[in-house]
Amino acid sequence: MELTIIMKLISVVLAISLASERLVTFLKTIIPFLAGPQPPDVSAENSKTELIRKAIVMLIAFAVSWVGASFLDSPANLWGHLSLDPNDMNKGIPFFIIAIMASGGSAIWTNLLGFAKAIKDIGAEKKTQEKFNTLKKSDEFRFAGNGLKAFNIVGAKTESELKTINFEAAFSGGSGQLTVLFENGLGELIFSNSGTKTLDLPQGALNYIISGSSSNGPGGGIVLSISGSVISNAPHSYGPGIIWPNIQTMIVT
Repeated sequence: MELTIIMKLISVVLAISLASERLVTFLKTIIPFLAGPQPPDVSAENSKTELIRKAIVMLIAFAVSWVGASFLDSPANLWGHLSLDPNDMNKGIPFFIIAIMASGGSAIWTNLLGFAKAIKDIGAEKKTQEKFNTLKKSDEFRFAGNGLKAFNIVGAKTESELKTINFEAAFSGGSGQLTVLFENGLGELIFSNSGTKTLDLPQGALNYIISGSSSNGPGGGIVLSISGSVISNAPHSYGPGIIWPNIQTMIVT
């Protein structure tokens, strides 16, 4: 299922859920029985009267959500369905299923909002990766005269195009080792203790691999900071133990 379809479903369920919750709250105000004893009586939590009250509130929430969902169709139709695929309007999720989801109240809001945030983060990460890929491709090709020739980034290491980038490693809790290896043979840095190293790198999007291990003792860890004419997601922080190889991307400007 496409992300846009999932987001549409989440938006509809949240809207109906919020509307039904407001109406249920209003009914609790004018019908004290639905609101339950005030202050809440813990001893009566599982009593027959309390169970009946909860069941009535749930049924009201479901009924209100179902009626609200029916207005998504024109004219309103309790037995209609929510069409998520514009290419096939005859298929979708029945309104009573939407009502069941929406009548979950605040419990379902938290889950849906968390899910929506995760989808948003995935989309943002995808766009960032596409941007990095585009910048990297632009550095691999250059125009020469009237034609286009391949440009090897390794062969671009001339003094006029190189930028000095600073790498600072901070070890805590004991000794360890940190390796920063750039693709295409652009360079490698090895830290065995806290300190700063520099590397001359060409402009553009570059991939590098971080690996190593930090102290297993209490407070063990390594933090790698990167500065200079560069855009990156540093600092990279690692806890105690093995640092498994992980690929990172930076843009040297």
